[in-house]
This record gives sequence, structure tokens and C-alpha cells, in this order.
Amino acid sequence: MPIPAQLIELRSRLESAGMVVVEEPDHLNVRLPFFCSVRVYPDGERLRFDSFFGVLSRVRSTTLKLGGTTVLAAASAQYGLGYAGLAALAAVVAGIYDSIRWQITEHAITRITTVSAFAALDPNSIRMVNQGTSQVLRSGAEPSVPLADRVLVRERRDD
Repeated sequence: MPIPAQLIELRSRLESAGMVVVEEPDHLNVRLPFFCSVRVYPDGERLRFDSFFGVLSRVRSTTLKLGGTTVLAAASAQYGLGYAGLAALAAVVAGIYDSIRWQITEHAITRITTVSAFAALDPNSIRMVNQGTSQVLRSGAEPSVPLADRVLVRERRDD
């Protein structure tokens, strides 16, 4: 199945914004630091996002990590309080690491949605610049296309 034209245009916009984008057969894969990625699927007029930590979805990865460190802490309590303390420290560090990864993927989803929303506006009235917002937004002027005629981006997330 060929990739839709909407995603081809989105890929070029994301790459011009400095993101690493890989084109898959039916979706885009946006690569992020800390082995994170966000997959972007077309869903009619909407975009659907799936976040991954490595090869697992981020919810499954966080659940497995929480369960694994809980089992480790409970098992190490049999050998003494010092081992249980080390296991608890490992759980705290893993939780901090996961919270950073959640923030990275949420930021990427927001950035992709914003870039896609700017693409939905009239390209003649909005100039995309690398360092910030468009001239129309800075000046407070009205875009040439009325709000009722614009196709705005809606997202559906399956987290």
C-alpha cells in the first residue's frame, strides 16, 4: 500500500523542521532520542500517533518496567534491607528515565500536530520559518481563508 500524499508532504515539513523521519510502507516513523519513536498513521482527515520505547509501545514498556522492578524489590527483601534499598533506587531511576521518555514523545506528538496544522492553513498567508511562529501570527492579521473553510488537524491516540 503506497504512503498517502498527506504523509509525504508532512515528512518534508518535519525534515525541514529538523526531525529525523523514516518513511515506512503505511506510516511515518519519527525517531527520537533515548530509543523513542512516534509512528504517524493517516486516519481519514486525522492523524493517529503510536509512541514506542524501543520495540514495545510506551504503555507496555512502562508497565513491564514497573512490574519488573517491583518483583525485584520484593525478591531482594529476602536477602536483607540493603539489597531492597538498591532495588528501590533502581526503580526510582527507571521511573525518572521513563518520565523523560514520556515527555519526549508527548513533545514530538505536539510538534508533529503543530506542523501539520500549519500545513492545513493557506500556504500563501503563512510563511513557515525555522526559528519560530509565522508572520501572520506575530502581526495578528487575519489569514486569507475563513475559519469555516480550513481543514484543521484532529488527532486520535491509542495509548
